[in-house]
Order: sequence, then structure tokens, then C-alpha cells
Amino acid sequence: MATSNPPAYRDAFVAVASKVTGITVLELEATGLVDAHAGLFLTILDASGNSDQFINAIETLAADPNPAKAIPGAMKDAFFGPLLSNLICLWYLGEWLQLPAGWYVHGTQPPIDTSTIPSPLAYAQAFAWRDAGAHPPGSRPTGYGGWALPPVMANTQGNGS
Repeated sequence: MATSNPPAYRDAFVAVASKVTGITVLELEATGLVDAHAGLFLTILDASGNSDQFINAIETLAADPNPAKAIPGAMKDAFFGPLLSNLICLWYLGEWLQLPAGWYVHGTQPPIDTSTIPSPLAYAQAFAWRDAGAHPPGSRPTGYGGWALPPVMANTQGNGS
């Protein structure tokens, strides 16, 4: 995995991740996974010959002042759409999904592009657990008898709590 992400790319990566997931940049940074997730994309895209195209696309989307209009179009793009889908999946499920075979008309399929959970931390920090009011099994125990308690539900009254 890439150990150092170019600063402009890293900033654009976390900005786009925030826009497409609805998770704040601060929450994404707090996971400690921004560099690892950004590096995973570059590692796979470098191997397929598409990292420059991805960096350009992500920087353009990050700079767009109206993401509500830009994101739906980007999701439909044959190159960028599957990557954005993987970005969402990576943050919410902690899993990288192998890109669809048809995506590789844009480059060569590297042997490293397989569906995987890139790290135990990616699994433990996946936002699906937080949104479900649950804990990742085997990662953050709730304590003895915790399985018998109902999940803690987030405030859905819309008052920001």
C-alpha cells in the first residue's frame, strides 16, 4: 500500500469521501484511516495505470462548489462511478470490493484488486456500526451481557443531537 499520499490528493480524497458519504471530514480523520484508504486507491489504480486519471477526477469533484449536482453525475460515470461506490463501501463497511470486470476497459486489472477487508481497523471503524448503534463483533466488546441489551438508537428528531 502507498505509504505517502500527495497532500493535494489526500485533501481532495477526504473532501470527496465526506461529500459522498455524508460523514464529516473530522469524523473521517478521527478514524485514523484517511491515509490508508487513500493509499489503497492509489495502490490499485497505480497497478492498473489509472492513478493520474483518478487524482484528476477526485480533485475536480472536491473543488466543485455544488456537490449535490456533481455527485450524481460522477456516480453514473463509467470510470469514476465504481470508484465512488467503493469509496462509500470502504467507509461504511470497511471493505474494498473488486472493481467490476467491465471497469478494466480503462486499464489493466491488477492481481491485487480483489474484494478484501484491508485491515482490522477498517472493519472496526466502519461507519455502518455507528449508524446501526452496534459494535463490530469481535472488535469492540460491549461487556458481559451486552448482547442482551437493545442497540442504542441515534436521535432521529432532527435536532442535531
